[in-house]
Amino acid sequence: MVNILNNTIKFIAPLIPKFFIKLIANRYIAGTTTKEAISTIKNINNLNLCATLDILGEHTADSNNAYKISQKYIDWFVKINKYKLDCN
Repeated sequence: MVNILNNTIKFIAPLIPKFFIKLIANRYIAGTTTKEAISTIKNINNLNLCATLDILGEHTADSNNAYKISQKYIDWFVKINKYKLDCN
């Protein structure tokens, strides 16, 4: 049953207008820029909540791209410390 649902969603998702998907996804995405993400995480922290941070699309088989993504995560660790963000 789950496979049928997953396959149906996979088929339908590309047909849904991107603006509609963005309306739903915005609740779960901190931002598309570092500045937006930091601001969102601070707002979450002000509610005494911890945020989860992930760089979407980081899966790669190419070593050059893997290095770039690793650097982005290292940059985020520095920013988490610098801005004293409560996130993982």
